[in-house]
Amino acid sequence: MEMENMIGLTDLLAAAIRAWKQICVTMLVFALLLGGYQGYRQYKLATDPENSPEKIEERYQAALEDYEKRGEELQKKLEGQEESLASKEEYREESLLIKIDPYNKYITNIVFSFSNIDESAQLFRYPNTAADYLPKKIRSQYLELWKSMDVPRDLADGRYADLEWKYLNELISIPALEGELLSIRTMGASAKDAEDLAGAIFAYFDGHRDAIGRSSAAHELSILNQSTKYVIDEELKTKQESLDKEIEDLKTGIEDTKQSIEDLTEPEREDGYSVTAIVKSVAKYVALGAAGGLFLACFLVCCWWIFADRAANSFQLERSVGAPFLGAMKPSCPPAERLAAAVMGERRWRDPEQASAYIREQAEAGFPKEGKVLLLSTLPEGKAGAGMAGLASALEGYAVTSVLDALHDPKAVKAIQDCAAAVFVEMAGQSRLTDIRDLAAQVEGAKRPVLGVIAI
Repeated sequence: MEMENMIGLTDLLAAAIRAWKQICVTMLVFALLLGGYQGYRQYKLATDPENSPEKIEERYQAALEDYEKRGEELQKKLEGQEESLASKEEYREESLLIKIDPYNKYITNIVFSFSNIDESAQLFRYPNTAADYLPKKIRSQYLELWKSMDVPRDLADGRYADLEWKYLNELISIPALEGELLSIRTMGASAKDAEDLAGAIFAYFDGHRDAIGRSSAAHELSILNQSTKYVIDEELKTKQESLDKEIEDLKTGIEDTKQSIEDLTEPEREDGYSVTAIVKSVAKYVALGAAGGLFLACFLVCCWWIFADRAANSFQLERSVGAPFLGAMKPSCPPAERLAAAVMGERRWRDPEQASAYIREQAEAGFPKEGKVLLLSTLPEGKAGAGMAGLASALEGYAVTSVLDALHDPKAVKAIQDCAAAVFVEMAGQSRLTDIRDLAAQVEGAKRPVLGVIAI
């Protein structure tokens, strides 16, 4: 884009000021349309049976009931989440299993059997009685003992005295094996922990051997194998990660639930459709309509100005002609035009006599001594006539002729050939830049100098 076609915000603002009447009409139309539409809607709603005071109260009570129900549901949900979080955090803090490093886990396994069983305890042996009847009976009693014992307090190891059974039970299993064997399987963070726990359980069983012997048959406990292994437990690793994730999810869920409770607002009772309410609503839409009309009108004016190819001010006139500014002869104009000129920073004289004097000074300095000076304008008589007449009086005493609407007046070509120099007379906001450049090209083609441009 050429420099003379550059458009600034002040140009657009001045264009909007010049079109203030059109903008006001648009605002009025939009305000009436939107306000009238809202008034009609409000009237229809006010006369609708569904908006009677009884119906409004009914809807309010229903909304209030939903609000209270939702609040109770959220509160119960929050309590459940907090209880679950406390339980899981307690488990992570107290559980011995969950604290074990899954890549440094130790397992101790003690396998034992029953020997030197007193067969005389079975006084009456039926012919079809199984040979392993007494060993199985003894093993079942040890299993029942394990199920009924208070392990933390019954064990000789004081480290587990205050530990809850649910945490200790994770470290111990007593599986029954083939061949009337029993196994004690324990886990620990170190080999010593696993071995001490397994030994304490075996010692507990051995301490109750006589009591079980009295109820079945005397016997002894024989350890067949005792071993401690160092293992990697991927399942334990997954369990730890899953627990951490569940705790974090619960914390996030609690925050979300609390936020939902805070965001829960009590329903407001409808005001109904009184005259005051209707007037307020209509006034609001009238204001919105006026604002919308203002925006649309300004947008259209700015779009028109951008594509209208008009010279925004005397500075653009000066650049488009390629000659200096010789002054301005602006007849009396309405306040809007004066305001637009002030916004644009136009070079303008308030006193017509001062304006004429400035133009005469420029003429004395630049007009040729011999030959005619041609005043050219791309504007028609209706727009430039008054300004041209005032300019003729300002240049009284100089040999000047004028041609209006020069691009369409056939006399313009001959007038350009006959003149010694040309002066452009144009109007900011009205003269088209394309027309000015075309006319300047004609003057240049005739090899006549352009002395300058005068704004009217």
